[in-house]
Amino acid sequence: MKTTGIIASIVIMVASLLLIFFTVLPKYNELTALQEDLIKKETEFKNRSVYYENILKSLRDVEKRKDAVDKVNVALPEDFYLAPIVYFMEDRGSRAGMSVKSVSFSKSMQLEGSNASLQSAVKSVALTLVLLGDYQSFKNFLDSLEKSARLFEVENVNLAPSPQSTDLDEENKFRSKKYTFRLDVRTNTY
Repeated sequence: MKTTGIIASIVIMVASLLLIFFTVLPKYNELTALQEDLIKKETEFKNRSVYYENILKSLRDVEKRKDAVDKVNVALPEDFYLAPIVYFMEDRGSRAGMSVKSVSFSKSMQLEGSNASLQSAVKSVALTLVLLGDYQSFKNFLDSLEKSARLFEVENVNLAPSPQSTDLDEENKFRSKKYTFRLDVRTNTY
């Protein structure tokens, strides 16, 4: 009977171990895998939360700097139309005391540089202006171009005496003499 009891106890222990091995251990491994997955998901959720908080913070910063963003949009407009530039040049020319004789445009070209995405986004537009006026008016016109919100780059200036200039005494001749100014100007757009 003793041997039967020992054999029965061994069989019960082996059955218990097999029961634990085949039922409880897989559930334990599944639970461990689920806990690891939960930790990964929580970490991912925290990272996304931080990411969206940073985006929200950046959006608030952009909204605070809306005036600066609007100035950049004026300086580098998305849509390029000739009429506003012609009007701007005529308006600034007349304010400076010059008359705009002609405005001509060349086709736009891609900007050269090291940043490939910037190259594809920004285009350069060249224009040629022919103006009539005196030196002071020309200086005032260039000053108004420099102070404008739109970015203009004067690349070349040619001047010639105007056939319409009046002959005055030697003292006033230099200040009031009319000249024809030819400007090569470049501006940028998206």
